[in-house]
Parts: sequence; structure tokens; C-alpha cells
Amino acid sequence: MERIPDELHLSQSYQFIVTIENNGTHFAGELSLAPEGCTLIIRGDISEDRQHTLDMDGLSELACNSFSGSLLLLGLKGEGGHIHHIARYPKSVSHFEIRYRISHVIYSRAHISRNVKFLGIELDSPSIAKWVGYTNTQDEIVGNHTNNTLFPCYGILPSEFQKTIDALGELRVIYRISTHHSVEAFNLGLRYPPALSLSFEEEKTADQIIENVNELETLFSFLLGKALDLNRVKLTTLHERIPGLSLYFPRAISRDSNRDFPLFPLGRNLRIDHFGLPEFPLDSFSIYFNLAAAEKMHFKKYIKYREMENPEERFLGFFRLLEKLCSQEESFLSENKLLALIERATPFLVSHFGDRKNVERLLNRLVGLNRSKLNTEGCIVRFIKKISPDLLSQWIYGPSNIGPICKLRNDLTHANEVEPEECEIEKKAKFIETLLIISLLTKIEVSIDSAALIAKRIKSHHLIETPPKITFSTSNGN
Repeated sequence: MERIPDELHLSQSYQFIVTIENNGTHFAGELSLAPEGCTLIIRGDISEDRQHTLDMDGLSELACNSFSGSLLLLGLKGEGGHIHHIARYPKSVSHFEIRYRISHVIYSRAHISRNVKFLGIELDSPSIAKWVGYTNTQDEIVGNHTNNTLFPCYGILPSEFQKTIDALGELRVIYRISTHHSVEAFNLGLRYPPALSLSFEEEKTADQIIENVNELETLFSFLLGKALDLNRVKLTTLHERIPGLSLYFPRAISRDSNRDFPLFPLGRNLRIDHFGLPEFPLDSFSIYFNLAAAEKMHFKKYIKYREMENPEERFLGFFRLLEKLCSQEESFLSENKLLALIERATPFLVSHFGDRKNVERLLNRLVGLNRSKLNTEGCIVRFIKKISPDLLSQWIYGPSNIGPICKLRNDLTHANEVEPEECEIEKKAKFIETLLIISLLTKIEVSIDSAALIAKRIKSHHLIETPPKITFSTSNGN
């Protein structure tokens, strides 16, 4: 008999036979959960006194139950179905089947109400352990275990840091400590894996916590330089009356899943600092979560482009984002002086033309025409010149190369008759990606010098590094 899961693990697949209550009656269903996708098939008989109100196009949520527990299904999209008659006398009976694709599933061994609210999420991920590194806190945990002082206060977990996120809650890296022993195996041990915990100031709906999970996954996929490797997403409610709440959703496999070191590690409280990198500023968490939705989308799009196999597509995607982030406007004339002049001239123009409405419309347009967007090359060059000359000298490209790179972008975009070598596109894509990472880090208020040091850690950065100079010395010894 297959063991009933206490929580759902994102890397595993599950099959549930479920029942769905709808319109006062129950229907059977088959629920399949897998990293590749989640589906639900509902089927049953309907008649004049037994009907359903399920929308075949889709549902925002649907509750169902199985022998192992209860599940709340979210974001259901209809993928087809059918209905056929199986009897006409003494009453009409039909059999229906509907297939849905599901975006997210909330699971618990206990009952889940449809209006359930949440107070926290916890990400169980080996990637977080790599991001944190080997710290003094971990040594303290082992030392306390040895001294039998590991659990002095019930319910208080050791943490690596805790940071208040404005208008959201508190973000922490905590250690889930557990001990184990086996008489049969003569085995005794301690486990203390770090986990990322976000506690909310106020209760959140299921849709809101999914948005927060997505935001955390995007940020850490950016900081790690690869997709966040998630084992489980645990959920907590106000009084923790619902045990073992977990969130499940399909996840694509990253093409850079073999990357062993994080792009921008935490770098705090390290037991041994091997790299000498700048510490990740904890204030950046609050800044990131309070960015406008469009600005957060820049991080998500970068990760999307990073996953692309084709170097030309990566180059064009990176360039579009960098162009948007570096975009600047300038005024031909002093805006304050122009506004003052317009204010003084308006009565004269209205008196001269006798048409206040159109005079004001024209003058408003004049203010807009005074502002001009700088060309892409100029904007990117201005951004590059903010980077220290010492770092710039380590790259094969610099401000003078931006013009040809912009031309390559235009040629590829408009399918002009050019056929650059793939290795050249790879180099230029890596250069633009490096600048893009620096720009994104500055958006969460990492200093540009620190951002430039971190950007050098991206995969294949050596493609754009200046080759070392080799000098030969001659001696005139006898």
C-alpha cells in the first residue's frame, strides 16, 4: 500500500482518487500531480435530478477530498471533455467527463476550508543552504548539541538573519533542527537544514501567498544564478490548526541546474570566507518587495531569457531589457524656464487667437516636445561610464563597442543580410548580460562597484575577459 504523504514534495509525483461536491451532489475525480504538470479529470452520471454546475472552460478554485486528505485546487483551465447518453428510459441519464489543467494545489491531511487564510510560508530548499554558506551559527548549533543545550527554549528556532519587509512581514533564514537515532543501525545524528521563512503582518489569501512565493522564487533564482531548487513549500495559518499544509505546483527544470555556486551569496557571519565578496545587503529584500510590478517583471524576464538555448534569442532579450533599464530623457531647454515663459505668454496668445482651448492644447504639447528620449547607444554608454575604470579594463568590450553592438541588434531584429559567427553573438550576449545584472542589482540598491564584482561570477564570464598579457624577458648573462 502506498504511504499517505504528510506534505507534498515538488520533485515527486502523486495520484489521488478524489470526490468533488458540486450542486448538492458528489462526483468522482482523478487528480495527477507531477513536476511536468497537474491535471484533474472529473466524471460522473447526470440526470434531471442530478446535475453539475462545473464550468468546462475553467474555475478559479475547487475543493476536493481523498482518502489521504483534502486539497484546494487553484487556477483550473479547461482542456476538454465530453458527454454521452447512457439511458433514455425510464429517465434520461448521461455520462460526462471534464479535464482541467491546474496551476497550484494546497494539501493537508486535515480539512481545508475554501476561505482559508495564511500567515506564513516556508521554503525548504538545498539552494538556500548554498546561498547561506558555512556560518558561525551552524557551529553554535553543533556545539550546543554536544553540550546538551540545543533546545533551551521550546519553539524558538535559531536563525541566520531576520529582516522586516515594509508592508509585508518578516523574512528569516531559520534552522529546522531534528535529532535521530536507531538502535538497530547503531546510528545517532543531528540535522539542521536552513529554510527561508516569510511571516506576514496580516493574513493572506491563497492567491496572495502564491504571488509571494513567485516573488521569492524569482529573486533567489536571480541571486543564485540558476533556478531555485525547491523541495517543499510549507504554509502556516493563524492558529496552526491545520497540520502539514503544503503548496504544490509544476516546475520546469533549469538548463543551468548543475551550477554549484551562487551568483550573489549571503556572505554574513561566515565561518570561513573563501571569496571575499561583498555582503548581500538585507535592505535589498524590502526594496525588492516594494518595487512596482513592472520593475519586478524585469527580474522575471531576465531569468526567462537566461534559460534560452539560442544565443541570438538570449542576446536580443538581454538587450531589450538593458535598453529599457538604461532609458533616459533630456530636455532641450530648461523646463522651469519654459513653463514660466508659457505662463506669461498664455494670456497674450489667447487674446491674439481668441481660442483658449486650442492655445492651451498647443502649449501643453510644447512641454512634451521639449523632452527627448536619448538614443539607446548614448544611454548604455552613460551607464557603462559609471563602472570603475579598473573593472572596465578587464573586459574586451567597452563604451566604444556599444555602437557596433547596437547595430548588430538592429540587424538581427530586422533580419538584415548579416550572418555573424555564433561565438561572436555569445560574447556580445554575455557582455550585455553582465551589464544587465549590474543594472538589476542597482535597482535593489546594491552599489554599482559591488554589483560589478558580483556580475563577474556569471557563467561563461571568461568569454568577455581581457586575455592576460604575456611578456618575455631576455637576459644578457654570460
